[in-house]
Amino acid sequence: MRWSRQDAQQNSLKMSGRGIEGIIAGCDKNQEWLLPWWWEHYSEHNPYPVAFADYGMSETSAAWCRERGLYFKAPEIERAAKEKVSSENKILWEKHYGEGIWFHRELCLRKPFVLLASPFPVSIWLDVDCRVRGNLEPLFELIRSGAEIGMRREPDQVQASHRKKGFLLQDEINYNSGVIPYRKNGNVLRDWTTQIRENSGEFVFDQHAFSRAIHLNQTTMVELPEIYNWSPGDGPNPEALVYHFHGAFLKDPALMYFFP
Repeated sequence: MRWSRQDAQQNSLKMSGRGIEGIIAGCDKNQEWLLPWWWEHYSEHNPYPVAFADYGMSETSAAWCRERGLYFKAPEIERAAKEKVSSENKILWEKHYGEGIWFHRELCLRKPFVLLASPFPVSIWLDVDCRVRGNLEPLFELIRSGAEIGMRREPDQVQASHRKKGFLLQDEINYNSGVIPYRKNGNVLRDWTTQIRENSGEFVFDQHAFSRAIHLNQTTMVELPEIYNWSPGDGPNPEALVYHFHGAFLKDPALMYFFP
C-alpha cells in the first residue's frame, strides 16, 4: 500500500496528545537529491508523520519538505570546529578519512542535537541514504518495550580498526547511527550531547561520541538486528527492513533503486 501525500500531511498535523510517534530525517544541499528517492520508498510502506531537519538545504528542497511533513532548522553547535581538535588527531583523522572530513564531521556531530529537537516523544531517525522496505512498526515496538535507544553494532572489523587507530577506547563499542529508534526524554541523548559539548575534540564523528556516552553512563539500549540497518555492501537480504547505502561508493542511483 502506498500512502498519499495527504495522509502524511494529516498525520503530521496530529501532534497534540501523548504517545505520538514519528520519523526524523535531515540533510543539507549536498544530499537533498536523495529526498524524493527516500520519500518514495518510505511512504510506500508507512503512514507515520515525518519531521525534516534542514542542515542547509536549498529553498526548493525546504519547500518540498514542508509539503510532506513538519520542517525545522537543524540546531547549530559551537564546539565542532577543527580548531578544537589536537594536531595529532587532525593528522590521524585526515589520513584515515581524507581532508574533506571536517565538513562532514560538523554535520554528523549535530545529529544528537537534531534528535533532541524532534517534535515526537518517540522517534525513528533515518539517514536519507536509507531505503525503507517495509513498515517500521517493529522499530517503534523496541522503544515501547522499554529501551531508550537502539542502534546496530558496527561489524567486528570496524571495531578492531577504530580501536587500533585510537578512535575508540579498548572497551568501547561503535554503533551505526543511520537508523535510530529512540525516546526523546531518555538520559542517553543528554549524555551524548554533553560529550560533544564538552569533549568534541576527542571524537571523529557522532558515533564515537555515542560510544563514549554509553561507556560512561548506564543506558537502556537495544542492539538492533542487522535487518533493521542492512548494508548492501554485504549483499542482498530479502529479510532486510532497511537498506542503508552508506558511503560514497554505494550512492549510485541505479544501485539504490534496483538493488534486490
